Amino acid sequence: MKTDALTLHSSIKPSLMKRTLFRGTFIGVLGLIPLFYACLFLDTPTLSYWGLPIFFGALALIAFGMMPFRRLTFLEQNPNKLTMVDDRGFIYFHKGKKTLTIPYSTIDKMSYYDKDSIYGIAVCLKKDPHEKITVHNRSFDFERYQNYSKKYYQCDLLLPYFSKRVFREITRSHDD
Repeated sequence: MKTDALTLHSSIKPSLMKRTLFRGTFIGVLGLIPLFYACLFLDTPTLSYWGLPIFFGALALIAFGMMPFRRLTFLEQNPNKLTMVDDRGFIYFHKGKKTLTIPYSTIDKMSYYDKDSIYGIAVCLKKDPHEKITVHNRSFDFERYQNYSKKYYQCDLLLPYFSKRVFREITRSHDD
């Protein structure tokens, strides 16, 4: 018996990429200021003592500023996937690995979450479902992810960076 499957991909909004790049560049420039100041205005004995900490501090600020942009770029090149299997439910792929299988019978309601720089599909689960969610990736801590989603997004699971179009596609095909 062949089942139909629909695979949907996450996407990064251009406005989010632009804002993240701007913020990262600003923090990176803040890291360059002490580096340039030390090179131009400190004498050799002071620089021999403070040079290495200033250098590594500047490097840390530059790296800290650009890491969110790097993560979003990676996610844009390797998007998360949500495969809807005909009558069973969803299969969620995170970083290219099969992570979760969420049966339709466990879902109480779904909504679209869009606040600040986080957007995606918010899934609220039933209290006592007949079927259980299957975790395929051993390194994925489901309880921790669920608690984090409850605390910050007021839902049981947030599937981040899926667009509103993907959410409409899911609700349309699930209702059919």
